[in-house]
Amino acid sequence: MSSCSVNEEGFKHQMYAMYSTPTCYLQTTHQENFVNEEGFKHQMYAMYSTPTCYLQTTHQENFVNEEGFKHQMYAMYSTPTCYLQTTHQENFVNEEGFKHQMYAMYSTPTCYLQTTHQENFVNEEGFKHQMYAMYSTPTCYLQTTHQENFVNEEGFKHQMYAMYSTPTCYLQTTHQENLVNEEGFKHQMYAMYSTPTCYLQTTHQENFVNEEGFKHQMYAMYSTPTCYLQTTHQENLVNEEGFKHQMYAMYSTPTCYLQTTHQEK
Repeated sequence: MSSCSVNEEGFKHQMYAMYSTPTCYLQTTHQENFVNEEGFKHQMYAMYSTPTCYLQTTHQENFVNEEGFKHQMYAMYSTPTCYLQTTHQENFVNEEGFKHQMYAMYSTPTCYLQTTHQENFVNEEGFKHQMYAMYSTPTCYLQTTHQENFVNEEGFKHQMYAMYSTPTCYLQTTHQENLVNEEGFKHQMYAMYSTPTCYLQTTHQENFVNEEGFKHQMYAMYSTPTCYLQTTHQENLVNEEGFKHQMYAMYSTPTCYLQTTHQEK
C-alpha cells in the first residue's frame, strides 16, 4: 500500500477517508498511513464518490501548504466528477474566514461546497463553535446563515451534531435535549447514519464515553438501523496512543463496519 501513503510532512494536513464499495476501506493499521501528532494537526481530507474516485494522497497537486490548510477542510460529495479540488484557489477561503468554518453539503451533483459564497459564511464569532452538517435530498442544504440553526457559543463549544437520513431528519441544534454538557462533550462527537428512526442520542449516558477514553476517538459507523455507535463497548475503543492519529470512517454495505479492534484492518 505504499502507493497510497504520503510522507509525514505531506500528511501533516491530511486525513484520508475513502468511501465506496466494501473493498474500499480505511487501512488504519498500515504505518505508512499513520501520521505523528504534529502531522495530524491540520488534516482531514474526505472524498466521496464511486470506487473509481479515490483520495490521491500521493499527488502533490492535491496538497495544500501548511498555512493554507490551517483553517481549511474541503468536503465535496456527489458523482465521480465531483472531487476535492484542493489546489483551486476559488475553493479556498482566507485564513481568518475559515478559522471557524467548515462547510459540508451532501446531495446531488448540483449541490457542492460553495466556499466562496459569502452568504454561506458565518461571522467568526458565530462559527467559533459551530459546524453544520446536513445530509438528505437536494432541498436539504447547509443553512449556515439561519440563526435558528445556530447554537450559543457556550453550548456549541464541545458539540458537533451530524444526522443523516431523510429530509425530515435534520440537525436540531437548538433542541436542548440534543445538547450535552460541556464536560461531557469535550471529547465526543457522535455521528450515526441510518433511517429516520436512527438519530443522535446525545443525552443518553450509555452512548457517552469517559473523557480519557474519548480523547482520541471518533466513531463513525454507517449502515442499517441495527448498526449504531457503540461508544461504551470497550472492544470498540482504542488506546490513547493508538487513536492519536486515527479516525476510522468506513462507508459501504451493512456488512462493512468500523472494525476498530481488528488488527487486520
